[in-house]
Order: sequence, then C-alpha cells, then structure tokens
Amino acid sequence: VADSVIPTDHVEPNKVNVYRERVEYVGSSKENNISILLWNVTFEDAGVYTCFGKNPKEKGKNHSAIFTLYVVEE
Repeated sequence: VADSVIPTDHVEPNKVNVYRERVEYVGSSKENNISILLWNVTFEDAGVYTCFGKNPKEKGKNHSAIFTLYVVEE
C-alpha cells in the first residue's frame, strides 16, 4: 500500500510512495505514529497487505507490518 522512510529528529516524512490514490499518510513522527488512511474502501480491497518502512536511526533497517483488511457494510 505504501512505502516510506521514518524521519529523524521528529521531521515529517517527505518520501511516501503511495501506490493507490486512495491511501493517505496521516501519522506523526513526533508521536511515533506511522499511520495511513484508506479512502473509499470497497469489498474488493479486502485481503492481506504489507507496509514497509526504514528507520535511518537504525542504519536503514527495514521494518514491515502485515495486516488483514476486513471490509464490512456500514
């Protein structure tokens, strides 16, 4: 969904590669929050996703998070 670099010194990331127009970075490095918001989710979007990030303070160590998106009716 997204690929980003975790910034140093509490600076918001300037590199967030969004692979779909419906993904927005809404996190705050000041609060150690690396969050994304998914817009206009459909039932077809349900599935397993992986987010990747690098932390320069850890010499560019790669991090990833795997999550399952369940889509339900309102």
